[in-house]
Amino acid sequence: MKKKHNISDIFHNDWSNLTADQASILLNWQTELQLAQHEERYQDCGFTIFKIMGCIQKNNAVFKKLSAEQILDCFVDIELFEKPWYDFHVQSIQCKAWKLLSPEKKLKDLNFEQLVDADSNYTAFLSRINEPEAIVYLDKLIVSLYRPESAQGKKYEYQSVLSNEFVEDLPPDLTFQFKYLILRTYANCRNYLVTTFDDLFPASSSENESKPQDLSKMWHDMLCDLADTTAFPGMKWAKKAPIFEALYYFNKKVKEGNELKEKYRKNGTNSY
Repeated sequence: MKKKHNISDIFHNDWSNLTADQASILLNWQTELQLAQHEERYQDCGFTIFKIMGCIQKNNAVFKKLSAEQILDCFVDIELFEKPWYDFHVQSIQCKAWKLLSPEKKLKDLNFEQLVDADSNYTAFLSRINEPEAIVYLDKLIVSLYRPESAQGKKYEYQSVLSNEFVEDLPPDLTFQFKYLILRTYANCRNYLVTTFDDLFPASSSENESKPQDLSKMWHDMLCDLADTTAFPGMKWAKKAPIFEALYYFNKKVKEGNELKEKYRKNGTNSY
């Protein structure tokens, strides 16, 4: 009797199970597949699908026995490209004088200044993606997210002035594919923040990755407001505020304000 296999027995179906090499090349092939589909190059579509499935297979003996039709059927059922991921596959970057380590899952260890810098560089890169200087903003995004190994364990000690020194030290083997993987991971985390703190962010904040809403003014306004609180008094402490604590505070304030507006609206008055 032949042994039956589930798709999960043969293929990885979760980004967390992939290496940085696998994840980066899959994103490249996903782009190739989308372009081939758009241009109706169906032979190239099939070829790219086989490359993708070969990359994510985890049981080579079984994979080799699959027919072309079975592989295509499996591809239809794979949900990998519909799933977001929040862990950074590129966990460390070895520079000349520094080793930079990735943020925690969902950016949980970032401080507010890091988030402001990272998001400004993120939107700057995507708004200039067809211009030569765009890569500079991608590099700045990376060094605003990754921190020197010596800083680990000392949470929220980021300084934007110091991070700029790391841009020129990024190694040549950190290819564009790896940089793009970091960008996409940040984009997933950004969308997570937007949907988690949904009272704070307008619905249009969670847009297509190629055209995100520029939230830089909003971030800087929030930073100034945070400096006026008793929890993080002054700009120095506001910059060091953990992002989840800060965003929870602002989300709560906005929610309470919206509820108050709705209460007075129902009472037929705008006086509040």
